[in-house]
Amino acid sequence: MDTKTQKTPKDYFLKVLFPSFALLIGIALLADLWVTESIIPKAETSPAGRVYRLINHKYENNQIPVFGSSRARCSYNPKFMGINAYNYGVDGYPIVPTLALVRNYCEKNSSVPVIINLDYYFPNWVDVVPVLPFLNNKHLDSAATISEVNKLYYHIYGIRYFDNYVEYFKLPFKYNFLGKDSSFNGYEYDLSVPVPNFKKLEYSIEYRKKRPLKFEARTEHINLMYKLFKDFPNNTFFLIRAPYHKTYLPTISNQNEVDKFVNDLRAYKNVKVIHNFNDASLNDSCFTDNNHINRLGAMKFSRWLKDTLNKFEEIKPYLVNDQN
Repeated sequence: MDTKTQKTPKDYFLKVLFPSFALLIGIALLADLWVTESIIPKAETSPAGRVYRLINHKYENNQIPVFGSSRARCSYNPKFMGINAYNYGVDGYPIVPTLALVRNYCEKNSSVPVIINLDYYFPNWVDVVPVLPFLNNKHLDSAATISEVNKLYYHIYGIRYFDNYVEYFKLPFKYNFLGKDSSFNGYEYDLSVPVPNFKKLEYSIEYRKKRPLKFEARTEHINLMYKLFKDFPNNTFFLIRAPYHKTYLPTISNQNEVDKFVNDLRAYKNVKVIHNFNDASLNDSCFTDNNHINRLGAMKFSRWLKDTLNKFEEIKPYLVNDQN
């Protein structure tokens, strides 16, 4: 009579559980590597792709970088700015992670002028998707900590992307295959978005009327900005306010605080503040919503910048002929 050898828990662990667990770990690490080394670098104009280009120094040394949030991404078209520039505006990157990218850039480029889009809000958050692959960078790691999104598992390869894999897997399709192919030096727009888009604009105007703004600059954020100016005296920082819809700024209840903030910035010798663009010169057809201009608005604003920037001596080495 045949007898079957009874399997012990140890046999089950060694022959079933351990191989399965090892396989899962291997798949997770390969997926992590694929996202980090293949998907993100190829989606150059995606938020994560822009950060990858900066962190890994995949740029021309004679280009002026433009930093900021989605307002920067939407507003600065180097094709019409008259200078050799690259737009690094990242959706979901307010002041803290933006300053982290600027600091990372200035450490390698100690004399190149830098453009930072000037926003009138300082939220304490950041879109985690463009941050996750680069938390090994000390500046972005610090920015994520300040923005209160720096979780322990974000530093563990294989599981750091766990609840964001879908966002990364969409990048090649969204930025390479589905119409986001109209780009120039980092400025890009989605061909599927109608211009103008009055319905979205009207909604944003009504929304802001019901929820007036109040300018509140966080002290710790402002100090980060001032420290940047002090630490890199050879870089000239152009702080430029991209256009808002003419109905937007009047909703700020404490405009005097905005004026004080701007005047304080001018105290630094290596800072040039440009916030005198006439928002009313852009009609409704130039806006996506009340604080983002579309590609028509970006063309008009960038041409205005061309005439404004070429007066500065720091900019003259970077002037180029018309690229349109």
